[in-house]
Amino acid sequence: MTGAVLTIPPATVAPVCPYFSVCGGCSSQDVKYSDQLLAKQDWIHQLFAGLNPQECLPIVGSGSEYPVFFRNKIRFSFIEHDGMIWPSRHPKGSAKADIPVETCFLQSEEANRIIRATAAHATTHNWSLYNPETQSGWFKHLLIRQGKRTGDIMVVAITDQSPIPGLEAWLQALQSAAPVTSIFQGSSWGKDLLEITDVHLWGSTHIHEQVGDYTFAISPQAFFQTNSEIVTTLYNAVSSAAGSGGVLWDLYAGSATIGCYLSKQFASVLSVESNESNCADGMLNIAHNNAT
Repeated sequence: MTGAVLTIPPATVAPVCPYFSVCGGCSSQDVKYSDQLLAKQDWIHQLFAGLNPQECLPIVGSGSEYPVFFRNKIRFSFIEHDGMIWPSRHPKGSAKADIPVETCFLQSEEANRIIRATAAHATTHNWSLYNPETQSGWFKHLLIRQGKRTGDIMVVAITDQSPIPGLEAWLQALQSAAPVTSIFQGSSWGKDLLEITDVHLWGSTHIHEQVGDYTFAISPQAFFQTNSEIVTTLYNAVSSAAGSGGVLWDLYAGSATIGCYLSKQFASVLSVESNESNCADGMLNIAHNNAT
C-alpha cells in the first residue's frame, strides 16, 4: 500500500533532553511514550490495510515510560566553538553536526564523561578537526560501544592516517573518565568511512554483551543490535516465531547472534554474512557459546 503516514500525536510531556528542540538525534521526546506506540500501531494498520486489525500483532515497546540511555553504540562529532572543541550533534533535518553539546541521553552517563574528556583533551592538544568539504584536518568522530549488561566499554577515534597527538595522555583521560576496557584508532582516507583500518591501542580487542544465557563478542566495526534495552525481547520474539526442528537459515546474520540464540531449537544453523568483521565475531560467538 502507498500513502501510509506515521502521524505522531501532539506534544504532551516535557522532553528529557535540553537540546531536544534543536538536535536531530531524537524525535518525539515531547510525546507520551504510550501514545508513540499507538501511533506506530495505527501506521502498521494502514500499511496492511487488507488485514483484519486483530491479525496485526501489537507493537512491543520498552518497559520504561520514555526510554533513555538505551543505545549500546553511538558516534559523536566535534566542532570548534568559543575557542574550544566541543562534542556536537546534528540539527533536525541536517547531517552536519554543528550543535555543541555537553550531554546526550541516548547511550550512557559514561559516554557523556568520555566525550567531555575527549573534547577537553582535543582542546589542550590542538587536535585538528576534519572538514569533509575541504578534506583538511584529521579527527573525524568518536565511536563508543558499550556492553550494557557486562559493563565493557570500547572507544574508537575515527581519523585519517595521522597519529593521535598526546596519545598517552588521551588514553589516561579516557580511563579516568569511565571504566573503559578497549581503545582503538580507526583510520580511513578522506570522506570514505566504509573502509576503516582499526589499530588496537589499549585494553581488550573486543567487548562483550550478554543476551539471555548467551555472551557475544563485539569488535569496532561489526554489527550488533543497538538497542540493548529491548534486544532480549526481540530475540525471544524471533525465537517464538521461528519454531524448531530442521535447518535454520540465518540470513544477513551479522555476528551470528540470532543464530546462536536459536541454535538449541534446530538440528543445525547456517549463518550467511558478507562483512568480514561480522564473520570474525560470528566465529568467536559460535565457539564461545558452544553453538553448532
